[in-house]
Amino acid sequence: MEIPYTLSLLKEDAVFDIEYWIDSIHTQMPWLAFEDASRTLCDNFLTLAASSLLANLKRDMFFLNLCRSAENWRRHLVVNHQHYPDDDSTDIAFDDNMEIEILVDNNGFSLSAPLGYAHISVRIYSLTGVLLVDKVSSGKSFNMNWLENQITIPGIYIYKVSLDKKVYYGKFTIINN
Repeated sequence: MEIPYTLSLLKEDAVFDIEYWIDSIHTQMPWLAFEDASRTLCDNFLTLAASSLLANLKRDMFFLNLCRSAENWRRHLVVNHQHYPDDDSTDIAFDDNMEIEILVDNNGFSLSAPLGYAHISVRIYSLTGVLLVDKVSSGKSFNMNWLENQITIPGIYIYKVSLDKKVYYGKFTIINN
């Protein structure tokens, strides 16, 4: 009989997190913080939905919280598009010392650096956090074609580049392939 008790605790934690995040999310946040806060809010509504159904056997609350989660994801996508736009679906990022250049466009992903790196790791995630590409290389440059990696759906994606343990993050949009 521990399961309802555990689900009840998860439900209480989700309610507490929702009360905190609902007033804390705003468009002046950096994009990664905004995305993380939105994801946390939506995940908490899913937790409420599951605990309502499994612990309390309340089908109406399950569907209500499931709809709340879906609506918050929709709002997240709309606000992301309006307040965090990409210019021509291209994201160029330089680090503080101008060590690397990352270019992302509708054809692929490229990285160039004046120094050689023993370990270059490039990961591409969907907006929902699903790992789509995980490539490892070495040297001064790295190139990847979207079609070869089966990324053909227009949308917002996140990249994570590791260069000898130095990590860079960014987002980009693919409009058409």
